Amino acid sequence: PERPSVRPIADSPLTEWDEEPTGANYIFHEMDENDLEAMIENTNLITIINLYKTWYKEGKNPTDKDFLYYEDATINNLVINLMDSQTEISANWSRIFEGKIATREDLFKEEVISTLTHFKLRKIKKLIEQNNNEMKTVSTDEAMILIRVQQALKKVEKQLTANMGTVFFK
Repeated sequence: PERPSVRPIADSPLTEWDEEPTGANYIFHEMDENDLEAMIENTNLITIINLYKTWYKEGKNPTDKDFLYYEDATINNLVINLMDSQTEISANWSRIFEGKIATREDLFKEEVISTLTHFKLRKIKKLIEQNNNEMKTVSTDEAMILIRVQQALKKVEKQLTANMGTVFFK
């Protein structure tokens, strides 16, 4: 049986992003470095990511309109659904909380890092499950190796959840 990859998941503190020219470069780097595309089950989302990456590398600055007017209706509809925001912050919040309320634009970095970390955690969970399943079918010597792999995976999981402030992750 094939052993799960134990290449460590790259850490992604905000300071690394500050060194990158754009958020897109940061996202592309994190997705490539950690093979996060494999964690996206919706192939149309992968198509959107790859379209954006292609246009971006060609020097374009893709916007929502590029996807809304794209030739594939499935992509158009998915983008419309992704952009549809049914929630609004009440006008009374600024009065009640007496201060600036962070917008999605203000929280963009945190949202991106949170989402990428979630994908990393999903990948680690999948590797842990694969490793557990393999431990059931191997000899004692091979099981000892897999136990060390399991410990390394659990350590990475613990680091990621600590960075997110998460205690439990399913």
